[in-house]
Formats: sequence, structure tokens, C-alpha cells
Amino acid sequence: MEVRGFNLAKKMLYSDTPVPDIFISQHISQMNSDYFKVYIYCLFLDGYNKTINENTIASGLNMSKETVKDAFAYFIEQNLATVDHDALVLVDVKDTQIHKFFEDKQDTKNTGMRISKEQETVIRAINNEFFQGVMGISWYSDIGTWFEKYKFDTDVMYQLFHMCYERNVLSNNSYISKVAEDWSSRNIRTDFDLQSYFKSRTKVAKISDRISKKLRLYRNLTEYEEKTVEKWIMDYGYDFDVIDLALRNVSKITNPNINYFDKIITDWYNKNLKDCQAIQEMEVTKKSEKTNDYKNKPSQMENFTQRKYDKDFLESLYEEL
Repeated sequence: MEVRGFNLAKKMLYSDTPVPDIFISQHISQMNSDYFKVYIYCLFLDGYNKTINENTIASGLNMSKETVKDAFAYFIEQNLATVDHDALVLVDVKDTQIHKFFEDKQDTKNTGMRISKEQETVIRAINNEFFQGVMGISWYSDIGTWFEKYKFDTDVMYQLFHMCYERNVLSNNSYISKVAEDWSSRNIRTDFDLQSYFKSRTKVAKISDRISKKLRLYRNLTEYEEKTVEKWIMDYGYDFDVIDLALRNVSKITNPNINYFDKIITDWYNKNLKDCQAIQEMEVTKKSEKTNDYKNKPSQMENFTQRKYDKDFLESLYEEL
């Protein structure tokens, strides 16, 4: 007589749940610990051809359904899984990476992209210093693409990964890609360009701190607010003394905000006012024009036309008395 439960338990005793190395190298470092538990349990259930849904995972891991839902959403976002008829279907990450690798190789052939020996050297350095020699295969094609697309020097590419390593975001491919795109949009190609940008960023951070104190915000500026300050400094070329002129208008509004001052400073820039002297001269001219307009404006007394009365009308008034 076959006892199914016993046979399944015996099978489980001798079986293992394999975790792909590509998952470990590219996903595990950035994954929430609860999500990691859910993913491993999904691999376990998938190995036994079990349906993977919220109820199964929540009961199996003694976890809330909300946490499981969040985990499923994360897996879908990271291309680790898809949904089919309310059931989660795991994506074969190894197969996905293999296809991507060969597609990238084909694209490389079609575009004629070549990696120089110097670029190969820096890729190895990035692998050894920031990935402990086990960098995921997708990074190789991404770095090659960035070399070709953004024309970065090898020093710039190395600094890109060094900065992301220091910020502990090296596992987030999309974040690094956005940084690379941002640097390219600022015409950063060489190490000299990058160092100039870093100096400007340091200046932005210091001025942002001074602005926060001036406005008595009692907090750091948000990312959006700091982007606006960066525009004033890096795009408009203004120093803090010009920005401070705008901040003096703080008493005119109840809740001071960066957008209010952005309108003032952008107006100065559009009028080609390059420094404090030019701005102050404009303000003096405006006040002078207002004063002259006020002086030249006729008073109400001057506009009043006095009524004229004839002699007969005045005598008639006295006759009534």
C-alpha cells in the first residue's frame, strides 16, 4: 500500500531547493528580509509544482497577507515573477540572463561596439573591488553600453561604481544607470569634468544648508528643492549673495517655499541680470519709476471741477431766508 504523505515527506528529506547564483549576485543584497523568505518559499513550492498564491505563502511562513502582497509586487517589478490567473509564476532568472547576454552580444556585433584593453582593465577592477570578483553577467554588457553611449573615460566609469558603492546602492542597477545618464547630460566625459561637477555639488550642498537656515525650515531641503538650488548655481551661475537678495523677500509670504524664490531668481536670469549690482540697480530704477508715476499722477482736488453759480441764483437763496 502506497502512503502518499509518507512518500512526499521522504522525498522532501532527500531533496534540495536550488537558488540561482545570478539571483544571489544581483538581487539578494537589495532585497527586504521578508521578501527573501517569500522568494525562497516560492522556489520551494515551485519545486513541487504547487500553486503559489498569497494564502499559501502567508500560512506557510506565518506572515501577513499584506507583506506577501508587497513581496509579490516587488518580484514583478524586479522581473523575478509574473502573475497568471491570480497565481505567481517565477521567472527563470538564469534563462533570462542567458538570452540577454546573447542579445547584447548580437547588438555588439551589429553596432560594431568594441571594448578596449583599458576598458577591460577597469571592468576587472570594478568586478574585483566592488563585487568581490563575482559581478553578475549583466553588468558586463551594461558597462560596455555605457562606455559606448556616454563616451566615459575609464576613470569616470570607475568613479561611478565607487560612488554607488559608498552610498550602498551598488545592487540597484536602475539607480546606477540614472546616475550615468545624469552625468552624461551634464557633459561629463573625463575625470576633470567629473571633479568640476563634484565641486559644484559640494557648493550646492553648502548653499542649500544656508538657505534652509535662512528660511528657518529646521530640515534639509528635499531632493526636488535641492534640484532647484542646483539650477540657480550650476545653470544660472549665481552665488549665494544673489540668492540671498531673493531670500530677503521672505517677510512677504506666510509660508516661505523654494518655488516662490525660484520665480524671482528665474526672472532675474531671464532679464540677464548677472550679479547683485545689476539686480540692485534694477530695483532702484523700478522704485524711482514708481515714485515718478506717483508724483505725476494728478490729485483728486485737481480733477475736481468747481460748479459756477450765477448772481440771480445766489440772490434767490437769500430771498427765501
